[in-house]
Amino acid sequence: MGQKANPKSVRFSHYPEVCAVDLGKKESSYLAYVKSYIVQFFRLKGIYISKISVVGDTNILFLNLDVFFSKRNRIKTKKLRRVFKSQKGLKMQSNVSNTRGFIAFCQSLQQILGVQKVVLKLRKLECQMEANQVTSFWSQIKKAFTFKRTPFATDLVQAAILLLNNQAGAQLFNTFLALMFSRLTKRQHSRFFVFLKKFFKSILVHSQLFNGPVLGIRLLISGKLSGKTRAHSFAINVGQVPTQTLDCNIDYSYIPAFTMMGTFGFKLWIALK
Repeated sequence: MGQKANPKSVRFSHYPEVCAVDLGKKESSYLAYVKSYIVQFFRLKGIYISKISVVGDTNILFLNLDVFFSKRNRIKTKKLRRVFKSQKGLKMQSNVSNTRGFIAFCQSLQQILGVQKVVLKLRKLECQMEANQVTSFWSQIKKAFTFKRTPFATDLVQAAILLLNNQAGAQLFNTFLALMFSRLTKRQHSRFFVFLKKFFKSILVHSQLFNGPVLGIRLLISGKLSGKTRAHSFAINVGQVPTQTLDCNIDYSYIPAFTMMGTFGFKLWIALK
């Protein structure tokens, strides 16, 4: 079999999270490193990026981020807004660790990319649904939601709501799947797969009832599942997810999950209208 082409290299319009960068003669691998550095910095503070756009030139850098504040975040929304309100406020609150971290972050971007100014714009994603949709969605997932006390379970439900509202893509949803899986023991893997299949079915049913954007979900988990000595894969397919066509809008995401039992790979395909 030959090497398959990466569909992201063909259809950039279907992947809004791809950086749009014009920074002189910077290499693409170098800019990908900068993007991963931005994502990791916010993730350490419990802020997860759904969409990132990096635009600029040799003098100024514009960062447009769509962020999701996790329930386990380390900084409050009002405090973050107060931190970025003015440069004077930044200097007055420099003794606070969170503020000092954001100042160092902006300064490090200036040194890495060699720009004189960094403009950071954040848009917080809000989980909003109508009353009848909330009742219908909760009635579908409450029987399948057996891991509600697991860390990041609430964030996973909110990411599903953002996905149904077409505000977030597969990257944010897959991130909380991997984080939730990393907190489980090896005896809970099989029950977690049963939960995921029921959860994906409830998302698809809700999308069909209220004319949502989701047409199908496919998840492939690879690693030493259930504590076995050899790595193998487990796939969950719900709905219709085309594989060899460029006409359909398919959102793809890959997230590694690091656990005490090794590294697991989460590949997620979501077919959208």
